[in-house]
Amino acid sequence: MLQQQRLGASSVEALEALLERCDTPGTRSFVRTLVQGESLGVSISQMMRALAEDLRKSRRALAEEQAHKLPVKIVFPVTLTFLPALMIVVMAPVIIQLADTF
Repeated sequence: MLQQQRLGASSVEALEALLERCDTPGTRSFVRTLVQGESLGVSISQMMRALAEDLRKSRRALAEEQAHKLPVKIVFPVTLTFLPALMIVVMAPVIIQLADTF
């Protein structure tokens, strides 16, 4: 981006080229914020603080969403591994007593 600006491209053109090269949600928000702030004349520090807060909130929401999905994903493996071992431990004395009585 800086190289493009040194070669004579405007900052908006360089930012849009950056967005074409690296099209991720975070980059998209960053480019939109800078372009909009530049056109409106808003302070860059205020824009970056607001953007950072929004990105933190979205990252936290994604982490919470993944955390809520985790128990559902764990149920099946736990059932297949823990439950049979528990049944063996619980039923072994009963089976041994039955074998002794016959």
